[in-house]
Amino acid sequence: MIQLPIPNIDYAEMIDELEFSMQACEKKNRLSQSKKELSDLQSSYENLLTSLLPPIADNKNDNVVGTLTGKNLKWLYTQKLQKSKYYKQIRKQAKVCPFCLNMDRPKTLDHVLPKSVYFEYSILPLNLVPMCRDCNSGGKGTSRPDNLDEMTIHPYMDASCFFEDQWVQVRFTTVEDVNTIQYYVEPPVEWSERNKLRAKNFFYGMNLHEIFLDRANHEIANLKASVIAMRNKNMSYEDIHDLLETQITKESSISPNHWKVTLYRSSGKLFMPVAS
Repeated sequence: MIQLPIPNIDYAEMIDELEFSMQACEKKNRLSQSKKELSDLQSSYENLLTSLLPPIADNKNDNVVGTLTGKNLKWLYTQKLQKSKYYKQIRKQAKVCPFCLNMDRPKTLDHVLPKSVYFEYSILPLNLVPMCRDCNSGGKGTSRPDNLDEMTIHPYMDASCFFEDQWVQVRFTTVEDVNTIQYYVEPPVEWSERNKLRAKNFFYGMNLHEIFLDRANHEIANLKASVIAMRNKNMSYEDIHDLLETQITKESSISPNHWKVTLYRSSGKLFMPVAS
């Protein structure tokens, strides 16, 4: 949930370079005949978040952009774009995964509108976003939105509230002296109903509640031990909170919804009574 700059790529120029890299074949002829239609898709894509989703092609062998079929476009992505400088350029613009906030640089790109059904956007830079392998394989996958409420949060084009406001929370519960945590969505009350619904659909649809929980479970033991050690040194609760805040400076500068930020800022609810 971080905002990324729109890729600084001339789409028409990229199409020309992909065409130039191809040997003479039917696919190259189809691409040559369809370059204008491909270029025109960029402007229509920019209106997606405020308009109806485009119709889904029934068959990958049908012509979907000029004379290019869905199968042709998927081939262009896997055999040409993925091996090009443009793929690396888009991928490298993100230092962390913009979805789950994995601190490792993303190694793959994902299609916001999946290429399995929206063939026409298979090679459009605006539809390609950096994503870590965990999110790409176990999160969004090939699911497709049926309406705008189900559109994933778009790192290039979406409203700033998704990236600047805190809307991910942590809930702590204790059952028979066993502490458990749960990540959940609670958007600010002033958000529109559509944005509230989109945040929930995105968070649970991407399985981020489970991804965040898994990472937090690896952190809790160390966090609890740190709090107890600080209490044994007679540090006040206020000083402990201030010290914990310094340990999430990097994460809080990335996103207010980082799993570690919400965990540390809420840790007093879980550990302070135990540590006293």
